[in-house]
Amino acid sequence: MITGIETAQLVGRDPTVATDARLPLLPAAEVLRLGLRDDQVVRAVVEVRGDRPQLLIDGRPASAASGLAAPAGTDQQASVQLRPDGSAVLRPVGHAPGPANAAPGPATPAAATTTATAAAASSTLSAAQTPPPVQSRFEQLLWRPGGMAALLPLLAATGLAQALPAATVVRPEVQRLLNELQRLRPSMASLSGTSLREAITASGFFTEAAVGRGAPSASDLKSVLRQMGALAAEAGPEAAQPLQEAVADIESAQLRAVEGLVAGQYGIQIALAFADAPPVRLGLSRADAGRDGAGTVWFIDVSTASDSLGELWLASRVSETHGVEVTVWASRQDTCARAAERGSELASLLSAWQIELAGFRVVHGRRPSDEAQPRHLPEGRFVDISA
Repeated sequence: MITGIETAQLVGRDPTVATDARLPLLPAAEVLRLGLRDDQVVRAVVEVRGDRPQLLIDGRPASAASGLAAPAGTDQQASVQLRPDGSAVLRPVGHAPGPANAAPGPATPAAATTTATAAAASSTLSAAQTPPPVQSRFEQLLWRPGGMAALLPLLAATGLAQALPAATVVRPEVQRLLNELQRLRPSMASLSGTSLREAITASGFFTEAAVGRGAPSASDLKSVLRQMGALAAEAGPEAAQPLQEAVADIESAQLRAVEGLVAGQYGIQIALAFADAPPVRLGLSRADAGRDGAGTVWFIDVSTASDSLGELWLASRVSETHGVEVTVWASRQDTCARAAERGSELASLLSAWQIELAGFRVVHGRRPSDEAQPRHLPEGRFVDISA
């Protein structure tokens, strides 16, 4: 994960934003019950009810995943950040107004006029002297929207070459880096476990981990993007912007993964490039044992888009007791038909490895948005009436 100079200022502080703000992690059940959406801004208040503190979200009682660290009287505006398993982190965006305990007003109109004039002058002077707040790199990455919208287009066949200035593309150093990235791209047509593992390792998500093990690589995606960005910056700061934004996508995903680990969750998002197919976004998350005794459950999300298939998203649920369940969303009807025809082939392939395909469903439609109800909820607890 990120352990370099950019996070040196984090030493000695709690590693999650929720802990910094003393606002709790909301379990998936509460997120669903309250109808919270990703990036929704809510008011989080902690009050004492009876002899215990109670968290209120927009005035409604909510149960936290762990005890409340925030003291009674906490009144905070927070942004809801959904996690892969359906839970949510509350990130502070400012302070809500405190109780209206105003002091008695001036006794005379003259005194009121004098007080108002002094207050206005003080406010103007303060605004002129106080510089605007500057977000740290760490804060920018944590607040960055998910989806890897800057990175994925660069991983298309000619994405990087088109993003760089013409004078930069023809440089021998850049050509060498482009060739190196092309060499690292596996073939979708002949994808194997080994080639997929190598592609994930070279995705840039584990760059700092490799450095920590004493085995750094100068050819993983993040390292190459940084090298290209430095070369492109010689033509002007704006020339390096697309590459810097792509690196920010990777580092934002890294920080979100670290934040989840501190909260006892595991979830990663990776972008993969292929030599003969459009780029793919891969998500992997883990849920603890549910009431049904399924043990550890893994969720695998794979999404892509192409001219030949349209938008395509595969969501898989894998457990030792229930086998594999797969749901496919496709934006085009012909893609749905092709996916349905391959269901039996997938079942045979898994059966050869003694894995049961417990469910296979194809849905004609676009991938559910981030504001849809949280997915990956434990079985037997909720019913999705919108399905």
